[in-house]
Amino acid sequence: MGDRPWDQRDDESAKAYAAFCVYRDMPPHQRSQKLVSDEVYGEGVRNRGWISAWSAKYDWVSRAKALDAYKAQVELEAVMSQRVEIKRRRVKLLTDYMGKFEQLLETMEDLPEADVREITGALKMVVGELRKEFDDEPAQRHHVEGGLGVGVASMDIEAMTPEEKVKAWRQLTGRNEDE
Repeated sequence: MGDRPWDQRDDESAKAYAAFCVYRDMPPHQRSQKLVSDEVYGEGVRNRGWISAWSAKYDWVSRAKALDAYKAQVELEAVMSQRVEIKRRRVKLLTDYMGKFEQLLETMEDLPEADVREITGALKMVVGELRKEFDDEPAQRHHVEGGLGVGVASMDIEAMTPEEKVKAWRQLTGRNEDE
């Protein structure tokens, strides 16, 4: 006999355990001794004495609740595991995009202004999604050296020249001009 509360007990007969299994496997809001009796003995049979006795003696209610809690925990763990995997894939995708944008930013000086606007717009979207993913909305400003004199959170990227954008990006990412 098993160690889990919903397993058959050492002192529980096969008939008593079978009746418990009927009770245990019912949806929690529908569990009743009457329904077990109808299932075990047939509908309309009035002799429910054994069912009541077994239910009390073998603590059906708490055993069934223990199984319900176990199933809920297993389901929760599966959902959480799935969410972690989805988040991992989403972050990988976004960081891959970020890498592509880094490569594009290094060559921005050669791009037409319209392409630069599209790239910076897409970059804003990716950074925004990454921030949402990590609950990392900027709480403080970071000073950008080199005469820009504004915090990143308030920096008007649209108004910057391509050279200023590249310079700001390199400063924010810690990259040298030579890299």
